[in-house]
Amino acid sequence: MKTAHLNFNAVDTLNDLNFGREVVQSQTPVLVLFWAYGCPLERTLLPLAKDIVSKHSGKFRIYKVNLDENPFLADHFHLHETSALLLFQEGKVVGRRLAKCAQVGAAI
Repeated sequence: MKTAHLNFNAVDTLNDLNFGREVVQSQTPVLVLFWAYGCPLERTLLPLAKDIVSKHSGKFRIYKVNLDENPFLADHFHLHETSALLLFQEGKVVGRRLAKCAQVGAAI
């Protein structure tokens, strides 16, 4: 099985200001990786994103959103204490995978 090469650092970043233009108005399906500093995708959903990219390469655009820096999007999609992969088609969410993050400093 071929492993997809998905370099998280090379994925274009979206924010509260350009999300509508790049995702909601897109004619092409869009996969968005939502992450936060306390919930890095490398431990949660990045392996799934790599699998999706390997199976459907070229069929959609891919972006990332830092939820800590974009609170409007975090609130809008109800993404608190979680990372997520959301697939958009014609501006609507058609697929969603969430990964709950461990609380930083949680009691042992």
